Amino acid sequence: MYIHLLNLDTIGGVETLYAFFLQEEFRRKKTAHHTVISGRPPHKKFSDIFSKIGHKPFLERYLWKFRIPKIARSIITIRRQIIEALVTPSYWVYWNRIEDRLPAGKALYYEHGAAWTVAPTKKRREFFNSCSLFLANSEAAALMLRDKWDIKDPIHVVPNPLRPDLPIAKNSRTLSSTSPLRLGFLGRLVPVKGLISAIHALKELHNLGVDATLSIAGEGSEKKYAEKLSQKLGISQSIVWCGAVSDITHFFGTIDILLVPSIREPLGLVALEAAASGVPVIATRVDGLPEVVEDRVTGIVVEPTIELSCAGDLIGGKEGLPDRVVCLERIVEPKIVDPKLYARAIMNAYNKDSYSSMSRNSIEKVRDRIDFSSYCDILEDHLQSP
Repeated sequence: MYIHLLNLDTIGGVETLYAFFLQEEFRRKKTAHHTVISGRPPHKKFSDIFSKIGHKPFLERYLWKFRIPKIARSIITIRRQIIEALVTPSYWVYWNRIEDRLPAGKALYYEHGAAWTVAPTKKRREFFNSCSLFLANSEAAALMLRDKWDIKDPIHVVPNPLRPDLPIAKNSRTLSSTSPLRLGFLGRLVPVKGLISAIHALKELHNLGVDATLSIAGEGSEKKYAEKLSQKLGISQSIVWCGAVSDITHFFGTIDILLVPSIREPLGLVALEAAASGVPVIATRVDGLPEVVEDRVTGIVVEPTIELSCAGDLIGGKEGLPDRVVCLERIVEPKIVDPKLYARAIMNAYNKDSYSSMSRNSIEKVRDRIDFSSYCDILEDHLQSP
């Protein structure tokens, strides 16, 4: 019997992973799982999944349809204690939730990126001291827990698998000799994802005489700034704004190379998803991305070299940026990738032989990665540990 605690109001990597995990567990019918949603009501995508499998999550910040005010948040602790007494779970599984209160029972923490953005406080350290088991979705995430949060207990790395609903391409890709180079960006349009660097890199490619376009899929606070910048640089006609996309396999079918110029990326699921479609990735050498993108094999990784204080118009804002990241297995201050170096990396992949090899290797590497069923087996093994 397990209680899983997380936010589900947005469609992100950890939220989608949990929804698929819960579906698989309900199919297996081996163990009982309960969900406690710590934030707003779940996104329609997840509420539809819950309805389909007959799962009723618990909204801890709501009484009926009324949100509990902050002044009365002590009610949440009481409600958790009641749930603990009624369910008596083996673990409370905290999916990327670093809390200011102690767990209601025996707790397992599963890191997916919160360790970068949440500031250490005495209460949060007490929360971690009360956890019995630690999981992380990448080696970089484990390093961040050890370094920033001083976790001394063993941290078990359980890498994210490919989503079970995404097919793996049967054939590798080749570049067209007549069409423009089709670049793509998929993710939230926020400073930490590095979209502005991708736009500047597109300008650098145009300066080199490369006929290239950039399709941008996603929404976010940086969109208006990015649109104005593309007009200022004179490349707005080469950019396609796709908005939020539901069929990412179709999106990958419209591009040749995926750009992931992130300033922080605990793992880089989007790079894994691109690989399943045989799309090489040009990524920054930061956090978990080198664990997904094998340099010169499935794509190219570029070390970020520009300090945030010198970023200028390479970034649309500083909200949500971490104070430290992982680079070359060390904790360092975050930096931004140089668009000229990034454009050069794109040019290195813009070679028929290199491109075909990277596309073929990407598909093979994804096939070698643990499938979703095996991932669930591994997670179950950790949940059943004493």
